[in-house]
Amino acid sequence: MNCRKNTIIVILLFLTTFINLQATAIKHIFIDINAIIATSQAAASKVVGVINSMKYVAKVGHIPSKSDFFKALKHVPAKSNQITYNEDLVMPSILSDWLLGLQSHNSIRFAIHQYLDQHHFYDIERTIFKNIASMMMSPTLFIDTQYVVKDIAKILHQLKKSSYEVYLIGNWDKDSEPYLMKLLNGHFLPDARHCYFSNKAKQLKPNPEYFDQLLSHYNVHNKHECLIIDIEKHHAQGARNAGFSTILLHGQNPVQLKSELIRIGIRI
Repeated sequence: MNCRKNTIIVILLFLTTFINLQATAIKHIFIDINAIIATSQAAASKVVGVINSMKYVAKVGHIPSKSDFFKALKHVPAKSNQITYNEDLVMPSILSDWLLGLQSHNSIRFAIHQYLDQHHFYDIERTIFKNIASMMMSPTLFIDTQYVVKDIAKILHQLKKSSYEVYLIGNWDKDSEPYLMKLLNGHFLPDARHCYFSNKAKQLKPNPEYFDQLLSHYNVHNKHECLIIDIEKHHAQGARNAGFSTILLHGQNPVQLKSELIRIGIRI
């Protein structure tokens, strides 16, 4: 009995030491932009239109959803063949073009509107989907629907005070990035030097090339010094497959983030 007890103690000590060694090695913390930036449903609803939404429900049977929008745009002609995800949904290729900067906003808006006009949709579907696309392709209007999750921002400030290098990464379009930076700077979050998005990398998460370019861009040579925090399971798995330590957040959840950081030995 004592032998078994001693064995358990040794195992626990080993695990604790291993976790602490992992935490000690981590110097660079990369957090996905969508873990700290969220969409205001109230602001987005104004763009879509409350009356339009009611008409949509009456015709389709449910409120307009991201799944509906992505499904409608699935076959819009695009230049990119890279696959990326949003809320566990595969994004249509035309939106990959948007995030990679392969086409102008006006070209993408036109392509979406033209496709919706030429294919079978209810009139209210066309209206809703065109409104969403126009909002996304209008940088200032798009940023007006976004806000900083303050409790996540506080954790990032604490990590920076603890001498970790903190970066914001992920999929983001070129034209709205300057407005995004103004929003971030208003909360004293990482500046442009510590942000690396898909429009610069010309790669989308979770493609392995994105993570390769991330390391190269910041001249980081040791993956074991890096922690990647993401809210998309496919993106977190891609980082894990590439050899990074990862935390998968369930939404913009500051309580979980603190708990996960403590679990791996990072004190804030």
